[in-house]
Amino acid sequence: MTAPQPASAESAVYRRALRIGALALAVGAVLAGLLGYLVQDLPGMWAGLAGIAVAALAGLLTPLAMQLAHRQPPHMMAAIILGSWLAKMIVIVVAVVLLAQIEDFPRTVFGIAVIGGILVTLGIDAVVLIRGRVPYTTSGTESRDE
Repeated sequence: MTAPQPASAESAVYRRALRIGALALAVGAVLAGLLGYLVQDLPGMWAGLAGIAVAALAGLLTPLAMQLAHRQPPHMMAAIILGSWLAKMIVIVVAVVLLAQIEDFPRTVFGIAVIGGILVTLGIDAVVLIRGRVPYTTSGTESRDE
């Protein structure tokens, strides 16, 4: 049995982006639900929560896919990232089409919640990745000049 490998710097960055993003979206869900309720009662609350759910899918799936894929060979990493992007887009389009068929659905509350949630997760991803301490080289004993 092999010993578990230590977490890489990349894993730490992706985990941090997931953790902070999930926390921010939880706060966003409370705010969107409350503001939606204040604007349009229960339908507004549900629209705000649905918007944050769509934003969570869009905003958290990418760092999750990167966490799973960053140690894979390039072709597998590309397949995982592109597959997650495609799945995310399909689910978002289906959700929007289904929600559009609900009569008197508060589209404005939903749209503001989605856009706000996605912008927050994008900002968090950018800050976490910029501040992440990921080395450009590894300290291995292998030499490519041999």
